Amino acid sequence: MKVNSLKYILTVIVLCLATVDVYSQLPGLGNRRFGGNTGQQTETKRGELRKQKMALEKPDITLYKIISHGYDTTYVDTSLTILKDYKLNYKRKDNFELLEFPNIGQPYNELAYDFSHADAFPSMGFRTKHQNYLEVEDINYYEVPTPFSDLMYKSVFEQGQILDALITLNTSRRFNFSIAYKGLRSLGNFQHIETSNGLFRFTFNYRTKSNRYKARFHLVAHDFKSDENGGLTPQGLLDFEGDTPQFQDRGRLPVNFQDAESFIDGKRGYLEQEYALFNVKKDSLKVGGFKIGHVFKAEGKFYKFDQDQANAFFGDSFTPVVKDRVDQNEVVNQFSIAYDHPKYGYLKGKISHTNYFYGYNSVVFFEDRTIKNELKGDIISAGGEWKKRFGKIDMKADALLNITGDYDGNYLKAEAAYAIDSLSVVKVSFLTNSKAPDFTAQLFQSDYMFYNWENNFSNTKTQNISLNLTSKKWADVSVSATRIQDYIYYANTTNEENVQLVRPFQAGEDISYIKIKAFKEFKYWKLALANTLLYQNVSQGEQFLRVPDFISRNTFYYTDKVFKKALFIQTGFTINYFSDYLANEYNPVLGEFFIQDKKEIGFPRLDFFINFKVRQARIFFKYENISPSTDGFSSPTNPYRDTKLRFGIVWNFFS
Repeated sequence: MKVNSLKYILTVIVLCLATVDVYSQLPGLGNRRFGGNTGQQTETKRGELRKQKMALEKPDITLYKIISHGYDTTYVDTSLTILKDYKLNYKRKDNFELLEFPNIGQPYNELAYDFSHADAFPSMGFRTKHQNYLEVEDINYYEVPTPFSDLMYKSVFEQGQILDALITLNTSRRFNFSIAYKGLRSLGNFQHIETSNGLFRFTFNYRTKSNRYKARFHLVAHDFKSDENGGLTPQGLLDFEGDTPQFQDRGRLPVNFQDAESFIDGKRGYLEQEYALFNVKKDSLKVGGFKIGHVFKAEGKFYKFDQDQANAFFGDSFTPVVKDRVDQNEVVNQFSIAYDHPKYGYLKGKISHTNYFYGYNSVVFFEDRTIKNELKGDIISAGGEWKKRFGKIDMKADALLNITGDYDGNYLKAEAAYAIDSLSVVKVSFLTNSKAPDFTAQLFQSDYMFYNWENNFSNTKTQNISLNLTSKKWADVSVSATRIQDYIYYANTTNEENVQLVRPFQAGEDISYIKIKAFKEFKYWKLALANTLLYQNVSQGEQFLRVPDFISRNTFYYTDKVFKKALFIQTGFTINYFSDYLANEYNPVLGEFFIQDKKEIGFPRLDFFINFKVRQARIFFKYENISPSTDGFSSPTNPYRDTKLRFGIVWNFFS
């Protein structure tokens, strides 16, 4: 974590808190004129102060709104549930379907896949480096009656910490802004796996008094650095699996190299505007009639892989020192016109222009081929959206088609949601998507000779249908079936031990993938049992898409209120398990996982936790991986984490 950046953020937070008139935002708590005599006036003032204090100590959290990119609105939740325990990690999301590497901020191996995302434009690639990268859809906006702060801290593996700090406030009922910074530094227990990440976010949203004009904006800056060691050497794997006493100190285990690091930097500005032409409902945030809209996105990224001395692990090299770098820039302008009709629903037409660049600083010449240095151009896309409510059924659809440009692409996504009752909702979704492969699969350059290619792959076509039931009464269940044509995967082209000559390929057959997931919590007295189960199967194309058949997480815990109900306690055990499978291996030059046929992994993990809640503070202690196994791996050459006692806290302030 960059100390100067953290000091800057904390300074801004303090200044914001110092300069805001807190009570001017609370209904009925602004300046008042008091009547009567002085004693009565003094008593009235004291009463007002008591009311103000009570309002701040016990805020109505339903007034503190969190608004997603898709305009789904939730509110700040200060409760302590088992789901909060699952989300106390660097991503701040439930990572049930991910397998962590030895250190925080390193890649996650995927235990299951989600193919429900729609996009008609190719991504940059380096997918493991984007696992903690916040996309447009990941940014939240806020609306709060008083300044609100969210602070999260968690300990790491040797010399460092995770700290995520956010403050948001409304300067009026119609304008809100937020500023946040997440920092990570962790040395790790194995050699040369230090991580150092920084993530800055700024947002605002605004609407006019008449609600005719609305705008929201965000600025995000990513700065992710990771040391790369290539995993354990063959001898290191033998020492680890042999449980040799001197290698209980994981820093003694030999790794493939100690002079490489990867780095991804990304900055994005995003502005979304909407203006209602007429037929405005002044008493509601929902504006009817015709609306015109504009979305602007400008994003720049670069990825680097540096190594002080070229290593035969990746084959021959052009230079003794490896300095790989690739840049990507993207500017998008989207214009839309929408009509909100009580009979036909919400109809929206949109047209987009995308200017893109992906490139290296030179052309690579071989005797038999030449590798160009860039992909750039313009794409014009057109599409539409539709939303309508029929009784208890909400229906919506979204479609987009690339009309001109070098990349064909399209998607159609439709869904229908039915509210069975106030506690249960069932949703059916369908997606068909055609998209060009990631830029790294199309064009790649490196100082390592083998890692240079130029491919003309076909679009990957995906069809996905899913059924989701969300119910506090019964269970949360999701079922999805996916068919993929022309899937892109990475594979090692050599059988030599401890050599990675990895490149992309296109699958020669379709992939059929089924996934069933369920969550249910049972409670009796002060005891609870929370179960998450997942079954999946690749019935066709299993040589290209590797997943374990079963994944489970079972948490048995006890809750109680103690010290005159001032302290809420939650303590118990969590068992995680996934069945043996041929897990993918990690390649740091590409920032990608690739398939392998040499080693299966699969092991149980047991954690003990004790959590507390005091007012708006939630405190977490977890003793992770109590009985580490020498069969425990995150990938074939990267062991899983050892036993570790970790501490975390999430604290909300309603200033």
